[in-house]
Amino acid sequence: MSYKKKLLLILLIAIVISVDIPITRARYDPDSNDGDLQPNNDGEYYFAYGDSITRAVQGDLSPDGMDCYIHQMNETYDPLNTADNNMDGGGKTSFWGLDNFASHYNPSNTYFFIFFGRNDLRDADGVSETKEQYASNMLEMYNRSVENGSITYLLLPLISLTEGYSSSPRVVTHDMEIEWITYAQQQYEKFDVKYIKLYDAIDSDPWNGRIDTHNSSYFTTDGVHPNLSGHQAMAEFIWYFVSGQDYNETYYATNNTIVIDANYNETIYVSRRDNWSWNHIKVYCITNSTYVNWTQGYNNTIHIQIKKGYRYKVYCEKNFYPFLRGIENHSWSSNPAINTTAPTFSWDWGNITNPVSYKLWVYSIDGSFNYTVENISHSDFVVGDHIEYTWGTKGEPALPRGKEYRWRVKCVYIS
Repeated sequence: MSYKKKLLLILLIAIVISVDIPITRARYDPDSNDGDLQPNNDGEYYFAYGDSITRAVQGDLSPDGMDCYIHQMNETYDPLNTADNNMDGGGKTSFWGLDNFASHYNPSNTYFFIFFGRNDLRDADGVSETKEQYASNMLEMYNRSVENGSITYLLLPLISLTEGYSSSPRVVTHDMEIEWITYAQQQYEKFDVKYIKLYDAIDSDPWNGRIDTHNSSYFTTDGVHPNLSGHQAMAEFIWYFVSGQDYNETYYATNNTIVIDANYNETIYVSRRDNWSWNHIKVYCITNSTYVNWTQGYNNTIHIQIKKGYRYKVYCEKNFYPFLRGIENHSWSSNPAINTTAPTFSWDWGNITNPVSYKLWVYSIDGSFNYTVENISHSDFVVGDHIEYTWGTKGEPALPRGKEYRWRVKCVYIS
């Protein structure tokens, strides 16, 4: 076997081995037969910090707070670990939460959930609290928890029975709930903060990612505090996100692409690859064959609004389709032309991951000339950090003079 064939064989083997490299988001047992999430006896500790909803003693709930959503989640989905909740937050706002954070936070908390908002909405402190102050308090608690090493989630407020409901000193309306929740969510996304739309666990149309109306079946008679069914539903919802079931993210090394499978309607934060230029990142919805808008996140992330049941491809156009180099705007005129018989086409390859070959398509603007060169071997035409291919090498016809040409190059990978 020749040296070149041996080299190509090694390259192909390496590519096949590195086809699928999953970016792990969920805690799961890869050795399980069915791939389901498994409990882990790893000493993880869940702590919920909040107001009377987290205290969880109203209605049909146990007076010791053990029916709280955090205990329900722990016992149902991760029973080999432990959980706890604070019992002194009744009637308290995020101001109290921030002031008392140090006395409630423990560095051993692997997961820390922060859930204030109902008393902030009704301005329980009588300070004319604003949505801006509320979001700021929540973000400050989040930062303190993250800085100490805990995986932290901010839980967005629930939708209460607001029609006719008033509480001193401020009446809470449904429009006000929507305004506060929407603003807080925007602020959390602005700084790449982990949050959960907990309202969507027990509103009138749950699990759709939208703010809907109150669902009395999940609440006690006061329309503010969840009952046992409500806490169980919230536990299931929180676990869905903690365990990473809301979407799947897989990185494919062969074409430097991330594929997203969405199981919930939400905004996600995708980490930008080191060799991706911001100006050339694309998000393509495979499900409906359309490109999707994205925004640049706070911490080198790509923010994408995904829809349940849809699949997306995230890639850098410069890496996926290499830029041509040496000829401006991917086009030129052959009148006058330096060489229409054997022009040299040159393009960058430096950020391409394991290219096997290239496909070069050349066509005239008037449509009279159209030719594709297949199987341009990377190893045969590489010069430093770029490819140089001379037209005619594989028997291509001369380019007719007096025309304007354009071309495209595509990498061909083993998949």
